Amino acid sequence: MTYPILQLHTAFAGPFWAVPLYYTLLVSHVVLAVALVPLAAVTLVRALRSRFDRHRRIARWTLPVWLSCRSPAWGSIWCST
Repeated sequence: MTYPILQLHTAFAGPFWAVPLYYTLLVSHVVLAVALVPLAAVTLVRALRSRFDRHRRIARWTLPVWLSCRSPAWGSIWCST
């Protein structure tokens, strides 16, 4: 995570046609990752407090968001290599 942040310029290494695909995957991954932080925290807290009825309600949203976040992550890594 810190390597791309500390670099002054990071060039896209893939072919020109893949640039829109790369940025689409990257933006969707970032948006889903930001949404996932509070979802995962609430899901974990509710499970640790044994409030399983409320845990299940939010876990139904957390798992699909997490799985949707993982796919663009692998796609953006594949596009950037």
